Amino acid sequence: MSLNKKLFSFSKQSGFTLLELMIALSLGLIVSAIAIQLALTGQRGVSTQQALSDLQNDALFGLEAFVREIRLANLNAAEPMINDTVLHGGIVLDARNYTQKFKNGEDGKPTTTLDITLKNALSEGAVSDSSNLVGQASDQLVIQYKNSMSNQFDCEGRQIVKDAYVVQRYFLRNDTNRGDPNKPLALACKAFSYMGDEPAEIDLSGDGQIMIPRVDHLSIQLVVARDGMNNE
Repeated sequence: MSLNKKLFSFSKQSGFTLLELMIALSLGLIVSAIAIQLALTGQRGVSTQQALSDLQNDALFGLEAFVREIRLANLNAAEPMINDTVLHGGIVLDARNYTQKFKNGEDGKPTTTLDITLKNALSEGAVSDSSNLVGQASDQLVIQYKNSMSNQFDCEGRQIVKDAYVVQRYFLRNDTNRGDPNKPLALACKAFSYMGDEPAEIDLSGDGQIMIPRVDHLSIQLVVARDGMNNE
């Protein structure tokens, strides 16, 4: 009798019931979902921090370069003022800032038309399709200065000849390398240089070099200085 009981005790098997198995699977799925959510949240946080870091770097270094370039306007100009008539004036507002030479008419006498060809070479406001702000267009700024030093470079990275006049256009353009939700605009610069006082053509068309990515709007505000140098 004792032998049968002993054999019967060895024949018993232990395991999970169906309910226990379902509970274990449910807990496992919950833990897995939490782990996946934590991983996604961490990845999203890293991406956000990286984007903020890139934005801060672009703002710091890009704006620093932009301000440094703008301060060159009117450098080594013949007159210390800037308007639409000063030859080589720092802010290019009119073709007269480039040349004072007029075209000759059929009779050989000078006309009132300036003898120069300009391509996107004037400061302009309200440039269409250049902003992410509703109902507002971005401005376009063109500066000019005379380089008097060696080993200098324009905003596109090209070396500038000493005593050459440098013209640079700042504008917003589409940045096709980014997939931003808004229109991917970037602050770009296009440069041109020439020797002499009367260039035949100023061509600032083209994409230029991007200075600051992810710029939604560019607004240029000019004020008139009232001091001893300008009594008007």
